[in-house]
Amino acid sequence: MCTRRLMRGPGFGEVDVRGCARHAAWPAAVVAAELRVGRRSAAPRPARLRLLAPLGLLASCVAAFAQTTTVTPRQDALLGTHEPSERTFLRLQIGDRASYFHQRTIGEAVVERDFIRYQFNVATGDLLEHTRKWRAGLPERVDPAISRPQAEALAAGPGAVVQYTRLYFIAPDSHVHPIRPAPANPCWIVHSTQHDRQVVTIVDAMTGALLGNGVPPPSEGYSLSGPQDVSGCSGIWTDWYTNAANWFSTMGYPTDTQVFPNQADLRGQLQNDSTALFYELAHGGWWYFQHGCPDITVPADLANWLVDYAHLPFAFIGSCAGMCQTGSDTLSFEFRKGRDDDTVTVGYCGMDTEWCDTCWDYSVDWQNVLFSTLADGDWMSWAFDQANLAYPACADHACMRMAGDDYLFLVPHPLVRSFCGYVWDGYGGPLLETSRGYYVRCDSTVPEGETLTLENGVFMKFLFGSKLTVDGTFVFDGGFPSGGFVAGEDHDSGLFSIGQVRITNGGEIRVFNP
Repeated sequence: MCTRRLMRGPGFGEVDVRGCARHAAWPAAVVAAELRVGRRSAAPRPARLRLLAPLGLLASCVAAFAQTTTVTPRQDALLGTHEPSERTFLRLQIGDRASYFHQRTIGEAVVERDFIRYQFNVATGDLLEHTRKWRAGLPERVDPAISRPQAEALAAGPGAVVQYTRLYFIAPDSHVHPIRPAPANPCWIVHSTQHDRQVVTIVDAMTGALLGNGVPPPSEGYSLSGPQDVSGCSGIWTDWYTNAANWFSTMGYPTDTQVFPNQADLRGQLQNDSTALFYELAHGGWWYFQHGCPDITVPADLANWLVDYAHLPFAFIGSCAGMCQTGSDTLSFEFRKGRDDDTVTVGYCGMDTEWCDTCWDYSVDWQNVLFSTLADGDWMSWAFDQANLAYPACADHACMRMAGDDYLFLVPHPLVRSFCGYVWDGYGGPLLETSRGYYVRCDSTVPEGETLTLENGVFMKFLFGSKLTVDGTFVFDGGFPSGGFVAGEDHDSGLFSIGQVRITNGGEIRVFNP
């Protein structure tokens, strides 16, 4: 059974969250984000962190825990000063911020997207946020004319296996139950597997009418959206992958999107030095995801494709069990190439299980908070925590997880994944400050007549024994904090400089591993 805590970091690489059934995988749609040349300048890390960065000490090497608890206003002094009811709230505290979240229900019926949320500074007692979404005109009690077993019999065809069923008042702006207009009556939402595919059926709880289908979460399991219906290769998770693509573009990464890409499409995106951000929503798990009809990709594929390439700065693994494990031979491990610095994976664990059902209802909202916080110039773990504080149901049971570098920034200088070939100011340069630095993955050249500038505090990181030949001019003005040239595999090896470095006339930069 799923542990009731937030888990973040590579320490959870071997955690196996039970209950995520291995349904037949369905394809998905892809967003690949590219570097835009000509950038404005990056949000610096706090000075203490910037000094440690060259040593590779920023990795999230210890798992973080944030316990969720249930409380009432009478039991909690902070909540009790503002909330007059005796409703039950899910409480999540991260640092000095505590979030209280109440999901509205009427009897056993979930009132979708209706909630009350408070956030406090626990040190000062200050109220930081109060949000209340509460529809009017709903009844005080619910007495369905159609029972749960009757709804399941109506929804499940021959050979179907019911997973779970919940009673809902569907929201007018629902992402996962897109019935327009929203039904006035309560509805049974029946989750079942039919012929090895996951189906969500909406049944009017008063009349027994079959109203249509909901959007299933990606099971087990670029911006990808794959088919929700594998047999017809149809159905797209539009709200999810377009939200990611829009935020990537907003942050300065021109973004390609694909629906149902084949393996050649996916490989082409990943073997591209410009692809810095990756988002997939597909059926699969930590051991594979299905992105085309019928193409699937497994960790060994990623390892083979990326052997001569740098690790991805950021990958969102939106498959149901995509982040349940992050150790060797997993998708997360191969996107990061086993590293915990300069790279992050974020994604789902157990999203097709009943205990993550509420998180799935808010999953677009959750990633919207994550990406908007990153776009504001904050670091990765802060953005992750803010998303969980906004929607604690996603921290409860660790439905959302993260592994890698806590202090990776995506703005204001868009990250460069790597470069290979010619580079100069105006073509891949100047090399401005980012939290990741710049990876050189093959022998590269500053052409004659051109200049490449390396900004103070920035490191060039040389992979695979690569070198930079300067037929033009290379300028590093030095100063504080130090920057320089290090091995991509071992950031302790290389040249750290606070003085000016100038290289011309065929000079070379190469870092040798000890």
